[in-house]
Amino acid sequence: MKPESDREHLLNRNSRSMDSFTGILESIFDAVVIHCNNIIVFANDSAARLVGASEKSELIGTPIEQYIVPSDMARVNTFIRSLDPLPTDEVPNTEVKLVKFDGSIITTLITGRKVLWQGEAVAYVGVIRDITSNKLIQNSYEQTQSQLNNIINNLDIGIWSYDTVKREMLLLSHSITVISGLSLEQLHRKPNLWYDVIHPDDREEVKRLQTCLKQGQVFKHTYRIIDQATGQMKYVQDLTVPIMDAMGNRIRNDGMVIDVTEKTHFDQKVKFLAYHDELTSLPNRRSFREELIRSLEIAGREEKKLFLAYLDLDKFKMINDSLGHGAGDVFLVAVSERLASISPAYFVARIGGDEFSIIFHPDIVEEQLEVQLRQLAQLFEKPFDMDGYEFYMNISIGVAIYPDHATNYDSLLNCAETAMRLAKQSVSTERYALYSTSCSNQPLMMRMFNDLNKTIANNEFFLMYQPKYSISGGQMSGAEALIRWRHPQMGVLSPDRFIPIVEEFGMMSTVGRWIVHEACSQIRRWSDNGIICQVSINLSAIQFQLENIVDIIKEEIEEADIRPALLGLEITESMAMDIDKSMNTLTRLYQLGVTISIDDFGTGYSSLNYLKRLPIHELKIDRSFINDIEADDGDKAIVTAIVALAHNLRLKVVAEGVETVGQLNELKRIGCDEAQGYYFHKPQLPEDLASQFRMEP
Repeated sequence: MKPESDREHLLNRNSRSMDSFTGILESIFDAVVIHCNNIIVFANDSAARLVGASEKSELIGTPIEQYIVPSDMARVNTFIRSLDPLPTDEVPNTEVKLVKFDGSIITTLITGRKVLWQGEAVAYVGVIRDITSNKLIQNSYEQTQSQLNNIINNLDIGIWSYDTVKREMLLLSHSITVISGLSLEQLHRKPNLWYDVIHPDDREEVKRLQTCLKQGQVFKHTYRIIDQATGQMKYVQDLTVPIMDAMGNRIRNDGMVIDVTEKTHFDQKVKFLAYHDELTSLPNRRSFREELIRSLEIAGREEKKLFLAYLDLDKFKMINDSLGHGAGDVFLVAVSERLASISPAYFVARIGGDEFSIIFHPDIVEEQLEVQLRQLAQLFEKPFDMDGYEFYMNISIGVAIYPDHATNYDSLLNCAETAMRLAKQSVSTERYALYSTSCSNQPLMMRMFNDLNKTIANNEFFLMYQPKYSISGGQMSGAEALIRWRHPQMGVLSPDRFIPIVEEFGMMSTVGRWIVHEACSQIRRWSDNGIICQVSINLSAIQFQLENIVDIIKEEIEEADIRPALLGLEITESMAMDIDKSMNTLTRLYQLGVTISIDDFGTGYSSLNYLKRLPIHELKIDRSFINDIEADDGDKAIVTAIVALAHNLRLKVVAEGVETVGQLNELKRIGCDEAQGYYFHKPQLPEDLASQFRMEP
């Protein structure tokens, strides 16, 4: 055989080297592509599988642009130009999206080398790895992380994490800035700056409680901070969880801070309202009960006496009925302010509508009690200012003593209330009463209430009549009907003894109707005997506010078959001046033909503008202006002005409470029309008064 030439030997050796090189490339798991001038000249089986080709030969001779998405082509060209022929410390790579044979797109990571021949680049080797799945996972992670960061930074909750080993903040959410007024930069730079934000009064307690973190215990506490941006005090709830390593050493604190200022204020308000009266802000009955029980326990333990006062406003219901509940509320607030001013050592509570209670200071002795009660009563000697008008209000005070009268909450309170009822019914000028065991069987008020339920059926109510006289002529002009109660045990009772009970227990409409019926019946009986007399009755505020009061009056007049003008209706000045409520009722009564009088004129707050519009017939001057009319120039001037005013409005004037001839002469000089009082006659039974009536011509 002819020996092979050097050239053939070189070619054979190169061929063997190429086969060995391509064998290596075929064995690589990743796709390998060699291209010259962007035309693929070699591709291994992995490259064919990567792009979805059946055979790797399908790739040979095709341009690389065929497999690269257009938007990535410029970046690929830049990457190719940057390749080095020799290995470097850093392997260059780039992400490229490739288009498979089926049109789907995959994400790949490409590394490469430049192949040189005689100093010039003749080819490029690219190693391609499919990272689509990894990219999806990474994208999902980044998206989740972005969403989580977005949620954290938009929560009202401040989220944080602190590395206790490196003593640096790992995480701070934006809400911490909103809550504290500190910037994230400040807290990153100096994490302990948070302690400067804590309210000085809470700082030491927070530091003390946080020592539990060293033992791996969770810290949860609500405390106050000062917003460094606004200076506002806030309440925050701090939850800190210590993170321990496998050895039990604390490596991190994770926590959150919540601004609970609004919730705390709401809770404080709810708690306040649970124990305080919403109108007056005084402690309410619930608070009073707890305080009295606590005070009784202390008094028992220290063997001391305890004094309890029960207060009730006299005739407060009249304010509500005549002026409305709004005015009543204003009045209660004013009363509460006076009571609260007596002593910070006393516990003052509102326990009912117009009822209050006072637990006196435990160190007070019985000898000082009367002085304290007098001071309490003196609080009501000055008038109350109501929209520029002065009102006077009396109180009735009942006092019970532990352990003399009772030893528990319910019994002691009942004793004090019973004593208050006694004070209210007392004729004494003192407005307070001490509980007495003689009244312990049953409170007088309850006995009277029980008896009142039977009065009408038993015919125990009756009317007495006080005549009115013409001052100029001296003849009788009419009479005022006054209710009395012939009590089977207590004798004849005047209305001030039982009408408050009637009103309090809602019986006024029934009793009031009986008065109207009886007065009309008496007018009828007198008329049948030839006696003609106008009879006036007092309408209570409760009656006057009844929607059907006009119908009631009309029915009784028609049933008795009397002239409407023979029935007079007296209402108080305060009732009449509530124009919105009174005008319609007064107009209908006026049209009915009854005689309408304003009673106790001068004691209320009449507006002359309203007075001239009222459909009424006469004014009755209150007896308080008549008592000293002979000697008091002020009373004389007031009565003179009232008479002149009434006559200018074409109203008749009646003076109440005339008891002396001097008073009568002064009224005659002034020009008053009529008078009534003890100077003429006390209230009498109808049969005793019949002979004094004038006969109708």
